Amino acid sequence: MARSQASDWFVSRTAKISGTAGPPLKVPGLLLMALLHALFLCLTLLLSADTAHSGIHFGADGRDRAELVQHFSHAIDPEDFESMEDWEAYVQELMDLFPVNINSASEHELLLIPGMTRRLADAIITYRKDRRFSSIDDLSNVPGIGPVTTEMLRPWVSAGSQRRRHRGWAKGIGAQQFFRFQQSFPAASGYYGSDGQPAHFAGSPARLYHRQTVSTTGISANLTQVKLPGEPYNPPYGFDFTSAHLAYQGSGMFRRIVIGDYSARFGQGLVLWSNASFGKGGPAHTAPFKRSQGVTPYRSSGQTRFFRGAAAEASVPLPRYLRQTGSELILSAMRSSRYRSAVEVEGDTIRPPSGNPYHRTESELARKNNVREIVHGANISWSHPNWKLGITRVSYRLDRPVLPHPNSSPFNGAKHQASGLDGLLRIGPIRIFGELARITNRSLVSGPHGAGDDKTALSAGIMAAYPDGAEWALAVRDYGPGYWSEYGNGFGEGAGVPTNQSGWYLGFRLRPAARLHLSGFLDRFRFPEPTRGNIWPGRGWEANLQVQYRQRTGLQHQFGVRYKERSTEREILDDFHRRTRIPGSTGRLTGRYQINWQVHQKLFLRSRIEAVMSALSGNSDSHGIAFSKSVRWQQTRKLRVDLGWSLFETDDFSARLYQYEYDLAQVMTSRMLHGLGRSSYTVIRFQPLNWLLAEMKYARIRYFDRPAVGSGHDQTPGPVRSELGLQIRLSY
Repeated sequence: MARSQASDWFVSRTAKISGTAGPPLKVPGLLLMALLHALFLCLTLLLSADTAHSGIHFGADGRDRAELVQHFSHAIDPEDFESMEDWEAYVQELMDLFPVNINSASEHELLLIPGMTRRLADAIITYRKDRRFSSIDDLSNVPGIGPVTTEMLRPWVSAGSQRRRHRGWAKGIGAQQFFRFQQSFPAASGYYGSDGQPAHFAGSPARLYHRQTVSTTGISANLTQVKLPGEPYNPPYGFDFTSAHLAYQGSGMFRRIVIGDYSARFGQGLVLWSNASFGKGGPAHTAPFKRSQGVTPYRSSGQTRFFRGAAAEASVPLPRYLRQTGSELILSAMRSSRYRSAVEVEGDTIRPPSGNPYHRTESELARKNNVREIVHGANISWSHPNWKLGITRVSYRLDRPVLPHPNSSPFNGAKHQASGLDGLLRIGPIRIFGELARITNRSLVSGPHGAGDDKTALSAGIMAAYPDGAEWALAVRDYGPGYWSEYGNGFGEGAGVPTNQSGWYLGFRLRPAARLHLSGFLDRFRFPEPTRGNIWPGRGWEANLQVQYRQRTGLQHQFGVRYKERSTEREILDDFHRRTRIPGSTGRLTGRYQINWQVHQKLFLRSRIEAVMSALSGNSDSHGIAFSKSVRWQQTRKLRVDLGWSLFETDDFSARLYQYEYDLAQVMTSRMLHGLGRSSYTVIRFQPLNWLLAEMKYARIRYFDRPAVGSGHDQTPGPVRSELGLQIRLSY
């Protein structure tokens, strides 16, 4: 944007906020808030150099995951998902895997941590044989792990105390219960009838959730139930969604057995991989690489990408000379049978099963669980300290045929089968990885719009650490338009099934100084066939740069900038006044500056400024800006209060911003903001006893540019919407 354009834009915004241009706005407090925010930011920079503090971190410690959730909200772009519900379910499953307890985690669990190597995992296990980690900072005492690596691992680990020791199957037994209530006020129009008609939503606006978990060193059991807003509830068994499992994990021949709900992740995700994957939002130097996790129990409230049935992993006996080299042969098998929801087209045909978790309206309730899905899968993996080979096969079948739609999944027919071969090779500081997959029943799956005969998919890359303090990743991908594996989740543009995409990725992380970290990536991609809703092939590119500077212990500066440009289409009137679609492009530039300041043991402050510019071919640029601040006051170990507020303004929806908020434990909130307004929240956390935690959150958002919030049946009267959340957690 030229200097004159930038000046005009700034002048127009100043005039708009002050009320001297356009319709007068009753927002004198907005300008004051912005000035106070800027003043506080400057004051932070001036005072932080001399203010003494203890350096205690309020990070993920096994009891509080707020910092980890914030890391997810920054790393995973909501724009890559079709809906906020999909994104929240995606993040929820990641929250069930992390943080990893460094006092009790197995090597397999430690290797799930982004950036973790086998050398570091072995060092942690060796260190804790004779002692335990009292805090995350103790990682710096492990040989080969210094302050820099400790900071890298901090968001992903906890030093939670080990459970009391018991004998036999009850060794390390523990239990945990969650009870949660959430509701927005005032209720949306869909909850009220009009003109003698019944309410559009069948249930109340309350969201109800509970989870019961019991686990020992080798056995775990879980029950999760949830009622979403608007869904009917008939106590005590009337929850809309229920998830449960019973799992065993050991070191003998049978490594893992799960009955009930579970996830499966093999290879590089081309054939079989559940939600939990960071994609381009993960650490830039490891983002393309997926570490196979096998079968894991599922306890999330997400209602889409999981399996229901039984699965097992077994270690196949090998000759002694192979065992001495560290070789291991693991065989995994699974079967899933569950019901999903799909829109009925005509007769017995349906659209592809939907990922929409809501069953609120008459039509949503009518199609609830109207199609049965059966999945069979198997994997055999032969691993060595320096290499690994694996073969994965999956068979997917529905009991009703699918008729694809241009704006939905390209899956066609009633079943498909996919097979993949994956490998990993370690040569000193170099790691080479990849997977090649193929659809094996050609006649049943087609590409978007019925086009594309290429039914193969390839993902491969190389990671290296050279020179000292530098780490790199280079990866390529080529997913044919005719390739489709319903539960695949390969690396690439967007999130979900790998199909109709090719490109290359270059990521890096540099440590030019002890307190300075630089990371970023460049990704180029193209779509050989038209994507959903388009008639032209497309292409695009994305670049990201992140800078972290630790001025001193307890004071950190973060700066990030991200730009994505992608092909799109728009409608115009030709010379004969006919509507026609022509190729175009859209670009989105976001920038963020944040200060994290641990003032002393009791006080933690976070200040953030974020701006966005969105451009669409043929239209003027749209801009948005947001100021936010959060304060954490740890009065005692029993009482903590989080306060947050933000001021935002965007030209339109295309310049929307995503604002992270502290929330109840294990709850993800990243609010989408657009328009002109301010938001605030308060979270009170009280833990009078070690086994009892009570939390309350109240949030409020006020808009100054609209008479109502939301649209359609989700619209609430007035410019203000409030939210209340209550939660109790019991740990035994």
